[in-house]
Amino acid sequence: MRIATIFKTTLAMALLTTAAYAQELQSDVYSSPSEIPSPLRQSLGQGQYIEQYISQILSIIRQNASDKISLNAQDVLASQEKINIDKMQHQRQRIILYDQDFDGQVTRDEIFSSLKGQASIAAPYIDKQVNEVMKHDLDSDGIITSKEMGTLQEKNSVRNSYNRLDLDDLLALDIDGDGQLTISELEKLARKSFRTVDKNQDGMLTQPELTLIESANREERALPKISEECTLPAPAADEKIVFLSVHQGNAVSTMSVSGQAYVTTAVSVQIDPGAEKLYIISSSFGPVIWQLQGSVERVSRVVLVGPSVLERGVHNDRGAGKISAGVTGVTADKVVFRRASHCGILNAYENSKAKEASILKTIEKLAGRMPAYFYADRSVTGVHIFNERLTTDTAPGIERAQKQAPAGFDEIAWRRHLVFMKGGIKDFKDQTIISDVPAEAYKVLPKWAGLAKLIGDGSIIPVYGENPSKIVVSSPDRSSITLNGVEAIHINNSSISGIELGPSSRDFRIVKNIPYYPAGLDGALSVRFLIAKGITPPGGDPGHSTVMQEETGGILAEPGMPSKNRQDDR
Repeated sequence: MRIATIFKTTLAMALLTTAAYAQELQSDVYSSPSEIPSPLRQSLGQGQYIEQYISQILSIIRQNASDKISLNAQDVLASQEKINIDKMQHQRQRIILYDQDFDGQVTRDEIFSSLKGQASIAAPYIDKQVNEVMKHDLDSDGIITSKEMGTLQEKNSVRNSYNRLDLDDLLALDIDGDGQLTISELEKLARKSFRTVDKNQDGMLTQPELTLIESANREERALPKISEECTLPAPAADEKIVFLSVHQGNAVSTMSVSGQAYVTTAVSVQIDPGAEKLYIISSSFGPVIWQLQGSVERVSRVVLVGPSVLERGVHNDRGAGKISAGVTGVTADKVVFRRASHCGILNAYENSKAKEASILKTIEKLAGRMPAYFYADRSVTGVHIFNERLTTDTAPGIERAQKQAPAGFDEIAWRRHLVFMKGGIKDFKDQTIISDVPAEAYKVLPKWAGLAKLIGDGSIIPVYGENPSKIVVSSPDRSSITLNGVEAIHINNSSISGIELGPSSRDFRIVKNIPYYPAGLDGALSVRFLIAKGITPPGGDPGHSTVMQEETGGILAEPGMPSKNRQDDR
């Protein structure tokens, strides 16, 4: 009788325990596998028992915490210092292999000689490899010393928590916010993570249960990588985040933040009155100046995320790896600069739902929350920030104002410029541009705006073919039909929007010395230059254009020739 009573009591306790466990499973789980913190989710594996998983997770604290009980910032720092020491030793060992005279330092000639003797390295790549190693010559004296060999260039490190358990990410899971992640706190989180996936409550993960985990991990791996150095100032609670991203603006800027050989474009941002402060993140693939207008007092912060021209770039006269972006309408104390590739939003302008979802997650990670306004497109003339929405309704007015060629510009070349750059040019004369390096006025405007001005002042002359005129019939979608030698044309199609008289070719003779080719003469914008006798070839980069000397017939540049100007680090 007593044995039966004990059995019943034991059975009841087991049932209660099972019921409690089941209730705990239902209540203490994440809403979905993607919500499981990445450091915990990445360690979930097929065939794992919960005991194995918990032991594996807790061993991180046991191995890295000084007291083996709780992880803190000092422990994270100590771990990183150990990693850095290992990196320095590996880097020094790798570079010292080029030391052919065993004097403890390495020169460019030694590197070149070592690489030249390796059959596995093709000749065209030797110079590139030499330059890569010589980046460790920090004082640029031509010698990599022992100290320089062991100096880490952390700007190249990338934070990518799905490749390894990042202690910073782990410490951020601190439940009570006391700056320490204890064994008990981590165990609680680990059990919650396991329960989220263990659908059948058997304490073991099977492949069907891991299907969603693998999907969440793939989504995370697909997210852009964020460099350790890309940290943004924390937005205040009352600030609305505005995210703007373009490949380029629709207007050529009269000022450059990237040197004479690169195209800087401009985007107008009209801000309406409102009570909320605005935290603006502006991202661009190419150099852009963002012109803030209207109620600019609402702007509390501007983060300019853009490309950067390499310090050693052939045509880089604004170098030092600075960010090629600028802004007007705000004071310098409100502006910070970040490299787009470091922040994982280099191609944020791509207008697709999948890309938008990815970028939104990246912004949330960078800024702590989603943006209130989001705009991304390949190019735009103007953006309008209302109190509750964001539109591009200011663009048509800006573009209409550019229809007439500015004084001193050739009308025909200007019209061609507008085909590709509907916003024309943006004149920043007498405006203060906040940029990473001082903005400078273009000596020759980029693209066909520059050609229009050069024709206007007589520096270049259009060279016509046998038919000195043509009719270009263009429709709203920018497609066109060119009819050479036509005396008359009858129009009865309402979709046709304009008729333009223009030169029959894109050939130009340079008859006056000009300091630079117009930047950005690539692809459909390319032309053919004939340099007249006695004229010095311009500086800069002709892009995809052909350049020939009239006196010698020699070709200085043509499509297919390697361009020395394609050196940037976006």
